[in-house]
Amino acid sequence: MASIGTLLGICSAAAGGQGENPLDAAARSTAPTSTVPTGTAPGSTASGNVAPAQLLCHGEPITAIEIHAYPPFEAGGTNLTARVARLATNLHATTRAAVISRFLPIRVGDACEDQRLHEAERILRAQPFIADANLLVTPDGTGGVNIDVVTFDEVSLVLDGAVTSKSPVIRSVRFGEENLSGAALSATAAWEKSRFYRDIYKARVVEYQLFGRPYQLSLQGTRNEIGGTWDALITHPFLTDLQRTSWRASAGSSTGYRYFLRGQDPNAALPFTRAYADIGGVLAFGLVRHVFLIGATVSKERERTGRMPVLVLNKVVPDTSTALIGRYGEHRTNRLNLLLGFRNSSFMQVRAFDAVEGTQDMRTGMQLATLFGRGFKMTPKDERDYFMSTDLYYGHGTPQSFAGMEIMGERRRNLDTHRFDGVLASGRAAWYAHPSAKHTSIFDVEYSGGSRQRVPFQLSLADRDGGMPGYGSSDLGGGQRVVMRLEDRYRLGHFRQFAGLASAVWVDAGRLWAGDAPFGVNTNVKYAVGVGLLAALPPRSRRTWRVDFAFPLNDRGDSKFEIRFTNHDFTRWFWHEPGDVQTSRERAIPNSVYNWP
Repeated sequence: MASIGTLLGICSAAAGGQGENPLDAAARSTAPTSTVPTGTAPGSTASGNVAPAQLLCHGEPITAIEIHAYPPFEAGGTNLTARVARLATNLHATTRAAVISRFLPIRVGDACEDQRLHEAERILRAQPFIADANLLVTPDGTGGVNIDVVTFDEVSLVLDGAVTSKSPVIRSVRFGEENLSGAALSATAAWEKSRFYRDIYKARVVEYQLFGRPYQLSLQGTRNEIGGTWDALITHPFLTDLQRTSWRASAGSSTGYRYFLRGQDPNAALPFTRAYADIGGVLAFGLVRHVFLIGATVSKERERTGRMPVLVLNKVVPDTSTALIGRYGEHRTNRLNLLLGFRNSSFMQVRAFDAVEGTQDMRTGMQLATLFGRGFKMTPKDERDYFMSTDLYYGHGTPQSFAGMEIMGERRRNLDTHRFDGVLASGRAAWYAHPSAKHTSIFDVEYSGGSRQRVPFQLSLADRDGGMPGYGSSDLGGGQRVVMRLEDRYRLGHFRQFAGLASAVWVDAGRLWAGDAPFGVNTNVKYAVGVGLLAALPPRSRRTWRVDFAFPLNDRGDSKFEIRFTNHDFTRWFWHEPGDVQTSRERAIPNSVYNWP
């Protein structure tokens, strides 16, 4: 095995395998004896980044695998920052070696192949509780090789909230652990003060290795001011091209109100309930990086929207507007869905794209996922229809310049009325320029739109994910939205071993089109400029903490200076659809059996 502080080689390129799912095989194999040495990781530098030395595999047998799992911070030294680092390390539960071993698509006795080792690194980095991972290859002197798996954890403590200068001072709190006891288990809870009705409570649990296999279980529930939601999902997601199967089963329901912006008037609301369930999976065929997918699911969805609008104030009172009366109604569908997909892509390792300076795996090439559904009657109220959804991705570039695009769309055809409805589309196109280690520029365009929606639907610039900073209090809604952003980042360096810092300046432009959304308006182009401070804890982390100071440039009173705090990992997905679009999507689309980080 590699000695501490010594790097004999890194294998980083991937190769395929066929037959038995390698992730399941790795889970069933006996995990090698694992150690967590103290001091510096094998091959690491003082900043925690692995040295770029490389020793390629040539099919030698793997004779041993050893896991070296490290906490987020280095705890050496005697000064104040070192003592704080030791305290944080003592409070942190480092990911267990057995957990890491189960994610590996290699085991003792396999042939050492570059592509398979590269996939192992990428699979580990795709986990939200691991900041970075490298596999080190050492000749064993007898014609075989030893593999050292070196991982660094993300900070797993979740603690944030909101305070004001007015009573009650504390408005919301969220706390929990993203990697409880180092066992790949996330558990979080949240509380939010309500203005009129019940306080809001949320809880979420995610198990990333159910039954010691690479299966995921997600349970979440919310008690809203009025009504609530719950959702359960168990899935074997696609983690790698080496897999041949993926499946999922889900169910959930929600009750509450959907709100509509309408200028200076109070928001109108409609009571809305939804219940859904689906089960199915896909099989993969073909060579690694040229994969065809085929599968099927059975889905069921029930949606009911109240006929009469209301105002939700200190009490629920009828609304006098007529635009929402009887607009949506009730829909019941049972569908048999055919899933077809194709993937011709690979992953490229980059730094400082969506993270401050951490490693990120960008997809290059093309991926297409489609679903064709046919509705059938089980009761007289069930609807007969055709349903289709598409997700297309393409990316190309180098670690210095990369362009990507993803488009998602769906629509439905009612077989009784022979009309299309439920048309919904969103997407993102982006260009990353990384000319030097300290400088990154990002230009992206995001689009969302819908028409003939069967459930309450409206877009705005106030949405926290899809809108614009500085317009969080906007009272205008529409049926289509475009937002463009140009951001220029400069890496400032490190604060001890705790954080990597960067600054950003940005310009946003966006507008709405009315479409056929209730109370929709056509707006002028809205502008905002801002500066931000970004931090990664520790520097290699892919999670970005940032504070932005947004200055809207607008001649209407729906904008104001805003200080916005965010904490997200943007490296795992190229496009994360905004919440006001996701809430209107059909629940029959099984993204977890198609898309993989």
